[in-house]
Amino acid sequence: MEISASSVLKLLLAVIGFLLFAHVVGMFFEHALNHGTVYGLVPLFDISAERNVPTFYSSFALLLSAGLLALLTRGAHRRRQPWHHWAGLAVVFLFLAVDEFTSIHERLTVPVRETLDVGGYLHYAWVIPYGLLGLVLLGVYARFLLRLPRHIALLFVVSGSIFVAGAIGMEMVGASIAEATSRASLSYDLASTAEELLEMLGIALFIYALLRYASEQMGGLSISLITAASPRQPLPTGPSRPTVS
Repeated sequence: MEISASSVLKLLLAVIGFLLFAHVVGMFFEHALNHGTVYGLVPLFDISAERNVPTFYSSFALLLSAGLLALLTRGAHRRRQPWHHWAGLAVVFLFLAVDEFTSIHERLTVPVRETLDVGGYLHYAWVIPYGLLGLVLLGVYARFLLRLPRHIALLFVVSGSIFVAGAIGMEMVGASIAEATSRASLSYDLASTAEELLEMLGIALFIYALLRYASEQMGGLSISLITAASPRQPLPTGPSRPTVS
């Protein structure tokens, strides 16, 4: 079978669009009609909430990124090409997937805030250690980005910038609003919506970039398919190799 990078991107954008629509409808019920549950459907699709449908999607998208990076690591190793940077990214995105679902970062907020005595835009103080780690990661991967094809490197940079603008930038805006007013306010919900939307869009674009790289530089990803063979048919002797474009 043939996997198209553009088709995958369109599918991810369609899912994101549906989640955003469901969330906006929920915001209307909560803020305009003062009905914040609707038989549990509103919190189920609340983008700013935890452990619901949007969280599951975001965790899946991050895990998919980690899986693609692991396949690129394997492909580079087999071709005797540098693979350590791909492996490092796979570990980072695996951690982000776990963090998205379990909210590890939020547990750092109180101890970091009390230790550094910060507030306002830094009310959610977990952004400090995560932001510093992000800068370190950027420094470590600067040369790696320069070695990539220019259009792939640009996609990586743009997708990363969109993700960080949401995860760090809009998180800081939301923190300031939450401290000044309340997390139940419409302004906080709007900031939180922008935060999660930017994160989702950034990861979707990153997945597209990974698939483009796999197609153009490595001849596609090798995926073994295990199928049940009929008694009259021999078992397949090798893995199929779908191409990614």
